[in-house]
Amino acid sequence: MTRIFHKLVAFARVLFFIVSLIGLCILVLWKYYPGMVADLDKFVIKHYTSFYTDQLDAARKSVSLEQNDQAVKAYVRVLEKMDRIEKQDRLAQAKRKGLSELVNLYIKIKNYPEAIKWTKRWMKFDDRDLQARYIYAWFLWHVPEKREESKKIFFKLYRDFPNYGNVFADYFRICIKESGPEGFYDIIEQYYKDRTVSDCRKWQIFWPASKGKWENRWVKPAKVGGGEIIL
Repeated sequence: MTRIFHKLVAFARVLFFIVSLIGLCILVLWKYYPGMVADLDKFVIKHYTSFYTDQLDAARKSVSLEQNDQAVKAYVRVLEKMDRIEKQDRLAQAKRKGLSELVNLYIKIKNYPEAIKWTKRWMKFDDRDLQARYIYAWFLWHVPEKREESKKIFFKLYRDFPNYGNVFADYFRICIKESGPEGFYDIIEQYYKDRTVSDCRKWQIFWPASKGKWENRWVKPAKVGGGEIIL
């Protein structure tokens, strides 16, 4: 028993020495050879990112060759591997693009159940992604029992981002369906009010300070609940 104990102690000492030596080497490299450390860092990052981006590129190549079944399998395989990547990670943009391409590919081949499934995963990855929210609302609109949920999403998208994609056209279509032609002018007027706020960087505000004199300042308009504009 004593012999085994002494062997374990000797092994621990050797291991400690090796770890210390590696740590010292890293410290020396970091202090005296920062260029080499930077190159090594770039090499590791490039190897890490290319492992995923190369597979996404292979899936895109299959799409370009109209090999849709093969492309779907390739996208699913790599996106499953990227499941733990979050939106603040280095590969977040590559993952988002891959999710977008897979969903649109499913739509292209009319596999709507899988398109909805992956749109939900896309929104789980980034619940503020406009494209994902818009596509999800579009899917819900075509399910009669989900139309109320769809309308809420479209209304919120229009309220916050009136100039995004086809949001205005969809919002307009829903409003006309509900209020009829009499609501046409109100919708158009509201749209241009929203554009005035969202497109304008700053407004120059003037007010009387004293007799014959005016003060002014530049402010950024903002829209609050109910469509009210505050300065």
